[in-house]
Amino acid sequence: MAKKDKAQKAASGGALSSHVAVSQLITFLTRMPELDETLRKAGISRHKLRTLLTDDEIYQACETRFDALNGVPIKLEPSEGDAADFLFAQIEKHMDAITSTAFEGRLFGYAVAEFVADVDDQNRIGCGWFGLKPMQWFEPRPDGTLRYFPDNGRSSMDGLPVDQDSKFCLIRCKATWERPHGEALLSRLYWPWYFRTHGWQFWAKFLERFGSPILVGEAEDTKQMVEALLAAHGSAALGVPIDSKVTAIGAGSGNSNAFEAFESALLRRIQKVVLGQTLTSGTDGGSGNRALGNVHNDVRMDKRNSDLKLVQQAAQLFVDVLCHWNGWERHVVSFGDERGLEEARAKRDKDLHEIGVRFTRKYLEDEYNLRAEDFEIEAVADNRASTPVQASLPTNRALTFADDGTQFTPEQQEVETLADDTLERNNTPIPRAAIFAAIDAAEDEADMAKRLMRLIEQYGQSGQFADEMAGALFVAEVMGYVHSELGK
Repeated sequence: MAKKDKAQKAASGGALSSHVAVSQLITFLTRMPELDETLRKAGISRHKLRTLLTDDEIYQACETRFDALNGVPIKLEPSEGDAADFLFAQIEKHMDAITSTAFEGRLFGYAVAEFVADVDDQNRIGCGWFGLKPMQWFEPRPDGTLRYFPDNGRSSMDGLPVDQDSKFCLIRCKATWERPHGEALLSRLYWPWYFRTHGWQFWAKFLERFGSPILVGEAEDTKQMVEALLAAHGSAALGVPIDSKVTAIGAGSGNSNAFEAFESALLRRIQKVVLGQTLTSGTDGGSGNRALGNVHNDVRMDKRNSDLKLVQQAAQLFVDVLCHWNGWERHVVSFGDERGLEEARAKRDKDLHEIGVRFTRKYLEDEYNLRAEDFEIEAVADNRASTPVQASLPTNRALTFADDGTQFTPEQQEVETLADDTLERNNTPIPRAAIFAAIDAAEDEADMAKRLMRLIEQYGQSGQFADEMAGALFVAEVMGYVHSELGK
C-alpha cells in the first residue's frame, strides 16, 4: 500500500484524526479546574475578576485601552452588492457589542456572546440582539468546543454542547491546549488590586487614629482628666490644674511619604500591565519629552493592534453567522487604518501617482475613509517630460486582447507594420519559417513552449536579438507619444 493511501486510512479512522496526548484526569472531571496560577493561589473564580474593575485606576486604564478601538474603519471583501450592504448595516448596529465581546475576552481570557435572529421585511435574516452572556455559565474545552451548564439541572454533568456555527460566539485570548480558558489580563492585576485595596483601608484607619494627636494627661484624678481630654478633641483649648501635665503623641513625619510611595508603586504596576507603560507627563530629568511621547504612542499602537485582532475575530464570527443564516458566500472582515491619512500608505500612493497610476474613487473612499460627497477627482494632464510612462490607449475604445475581427486603426497599423518589417529583415535572429515549423511540429502547448525556447536558445546567443528588440520598442514608444499628442 502506498504511503499516501496509508495516511488517508489513518486519518479517516485512526490516531491521526483524534488527540493522543491528553490528560486522563481532566477526562474524568465534569468541569475543568482553574489552570491560571494566580487565580488558583488566590482561591477565586475567574468571573469574580470583575470586582477588580471597581478600582478607579484599573477601570480607567482599561477604558483607555478600550477607547483606542473605536473609530477604526471596518472593511468587507467582497465589499459590493446587497449582501455586503446588509452586513455593513448589521455590523454598524452591533459594533459596540462586538468590540465589548472581544475586549472581555482579553480581560478575562474568554467571553461568550449569543445571537438572536430577526427577519426584516425583505426576508433577510439579521441579528436582532447580540451581547455577552455570563462566562461562568460556559466552559471552553481544549479541543475548541464550548459547553453550557444551565442552572435548571437539565444538562448532564458534562454540560450541553454549544452551537458555535449559528448561535454562540466564543472569543479566547492566547488559548492553548493546556490553558483552554485563555489568558486573563485581569489575573495579572489581582495582587496589585489586593494590596492597593487593603492599603487604602489601612491608611483610613491610620488617619482615623493619628489624624489628630493622642493626648496623654498626668493627674491625681485620672477620670476627670480623661473627660477633660475627650472634650479637648472638640475644642481648641484645655485648662488643667497646676500640678497636672498634658502631652500629645502624633504620627511620625515619614508615615505619609511611605504611603505615597506605596501607592505610586502600585499605580505604576497597574499602568504597566494594562497599558504597557507608565503614563508620566515627563521624564525625571525634565528633557526628552518628544522622544518619550513617541515611545508612548508606539506602545499604544502595539496594544491597540493586538486588541484589534480579537475584535476582527469577533466581527468575522458575527459575519460568518449572518452569511450562514442567509446562505451567502463568506465575506472576509478586515480593519483599515484609523481616521486620517496613514503616512506609509499616503507616501506610497503619492509615488505611484507620480509614475502615472490613477486611483479610483472607490479606492479613495475605502482606504482613506472618505465620503463620496466630500471630494471630487479632477483630470490631471500627464507631464511626460518629467514622468516618462507608456503612451495611454485612446479612452473611447475598450482594451481587448480577443481576436474579434475588428481592423486596426491607422496608428495601430503603423506599429504592426514596424513589427513585420523587423521580422522580415535578413539579420533577424529567428527566421519566421523556423517559428512556424516549431508550432506545426508541436504535439501540445507544453511541447510548443519547449520548441520555441530551443529556438530562442539557438538563435539568440549573440546580442543582435536584444539590439533589434530594443530598437523596435523604442521606435514604437516614440510613435505612441506622437499619436497621443495628436489625439489619435
